[in-house]
Amino acid sequence: MNRTFIAVTVFGIVFACSEVEEPAVVAKSSVPMELGLNSVGIKLESNFVTNEAKMNVRLDAADKVTIKIVDIAGKVVSSETVDAKEGDNILKVYTKALPRSSYELHLYNSNNKQIGKTVINLL
Repeated sequence: MNRTFIAVTVFGIVFACSEVEEPAVVAKSSVPMELGLNSVGIKLESNFVTNEAKMNVRLDAADKVTIKIVDIAGKVVSSETVDAKEGDNILKVYTKALPRSSYELHLYNSNNKQIGKTVINLL
């Protein structure tokens, strides 16, 4: 039996860690992180950013993607919609005007269904 440990992290802080036999979900623990549903995925250049966050967003089909920046209080501080093609899309989120903090990036498709999210830390 392989030993697998699952850690729960929020904004880079480990809150729980436990051993499981067969994990339901295994996320990569190193930067860049990949999250998503099915074959949709987000790959950040880095979780630590200053002026912009660069990410590769992989889609099953061409669609409009809305990127929302959400602060730690849950408030949407920025939102933008872009046209994305099937496959890999390099997207930039400009963060220079935001105060230093941790933020979540939420991605939604044209049906307003969340297709992924990840965390960035503004330095």
